[in-house]
Amino acid sequence: MKCSDSPLIEYHYICLMKYLVTITLVILSNFSFAQLEEGYFQYSISVEPIDTTLEAKQKAGMLRNSKMEIYFAKNMARIDFSMGTMYKTSTVINQDSSLSLSIMESKMGKFASVKPLDEMNLSKPIIDSNVIITNFDEERKILGYNCRKITIEKDESTTMYWITDEIKLDNIVANVVHPNIPGFPMYFSKIEDGVELIFQISNLEKLIKDKSSVFSIVPPADCQTF
Repeated sequence: MKCSDSPLIEYHYICLMKYLVTITLVILSNFSFAQLEEGYFQYSISVEPIDTTLEAKQKAGMLRNSKMEIYFAKNMARIDFSMGTMYKTSTVINQDSSLSLSIMESKMGKFASVKPLDEMNLSKPIIDSNVIITNFDEERKILGYNCRKITIEKDESTTMYWITDEIKLDNIVANVVHPNIPGFPMYFSKIEDGVELIFQISNLEKLIKDKSSVFSIVPPADCQTF
């Protein structure tokens, strides 16, 4: 399905979150953390209306209390999105079994799908030579990690990041949101259609206690499968 203009408020953000899920899983399926064999990251997602239109306020209201969670271990990755009152998604990839599990829960119900990894069209991200990276002489700590500020501009769109060099990846261009980022993003924000979405690391753990459950590719019993 192609993302486009729609009178449904949810539609644009479902497309946006699907894009973020896809990008994150592409990266997690191709790269591992150099100093961490497994781990867990949680991003809290804040949504603030930039303009005073009713549509912007409605969007922000529906997406409050959102979060993104990323789990990774050898040959396995999982990303969970909880998008306010709209919907929840989970996607698991398991390279050992060459399978993926996708779960989506909304007012329409709870659905799950198991597919071969080769049907997900995962590909290694590449550096985009058309982006402009600006470094700022600003620093702050997030969860105890030293971070520096950058912005990335492309096609008249700007995203601001706080990145750290203290969480290393095997490949310096492999990051959660964009392969051009020269570090690991602890915070990033972007304005879309009158609202600002702010992602900030709120929890980080270096051990996953129950990997068999977290990375299971068996659909939950309460899901409809397709």
